[in-house]
Amino acid sequence: MRTSRFSVGLLLLAALAFAIPAPAQQKPPQEMLMVMQLQVRPGMGLEWENYLKKDLLPAMKKAGMKQITTARTNELGVTDSYAFWWPIASLAELDGPGSMQKALGPEGVPVLLANVQRCVAGGRTFLLASQPEIRIAAKPGYVYKAALMVRQTVAPGRDAEYMKSAREAIGVLSKTSAKAVYVNRVGPGGNPNEFHWFIALDSFADLEQFGQAFGKAAQEAKLAPLAGIVTSAEMEFYSILPELSIE
Repeated sequence: MRTSRFSVGLLLLAALAFAIPAPAQQKPPQEMLMVMQLQVRPGMGLEWENYLKKDLLPAMKKAGMKQITTARTNELGVTDSYAFWWPIASLAELDGPGSMQKALGPEGVPVLLANVQRCVAGGRTFLLASQPEIRIAAKPGYVYKAALMVRQTVAPGRDAEYMKSAREAIGVLSKTSAKAVYVNRVGPGGNPNEFHWFIALDSFADLEQFGQAFGKAAQEAKLAPLAGIVTSAEMEFYSILPELSIE
């Protein structure tokens, strides 16, 4: 069963909002992501994807977009939900006329947006900042196919405990079938107490093996529970859509 609901959100994080201590000698550079989340209207998934492929993505390329990854919920998660994300070097990129307006002109943008609004029921935009010291990088040449997206909300004042647990969890995740793990913190446009985990997997069979291996490894490592530290959590399974991405 294919789900097609667009989650489009712009996830960019200000440096102060995401200043999590890490060993100075090992601190990799932090990256910011712009993320879009959109909800497609029921029954309009195929029309939306056709419009995205034939009109919207070409317009984004014309506007100067060099890279964007598109994903869609697959079986497990909110139906008809899509997520787009791409790197952004500076928030200054958002100042002034948008690149889309520059490419299409003031008359072309309303026409483009009218078609988007006809297919899309709603959306969300927010910023993300990577936590590069807490990750498992993919092997060179690995092609992303699917991902388990985990969102966790941390209780105010419990950041240090959460980050300690997250570092310990990376050791446990390294013993599973996860092909890569990336952790990001939400910034402007969302809840700054929320963290997003991207766990790359190849299939549902891989997801099943991952769950079994994680449970066993967590028990062996005596990973401390997050009760009181994490106030809420949500998991969804996404398929990565290279045919609807810009690479």
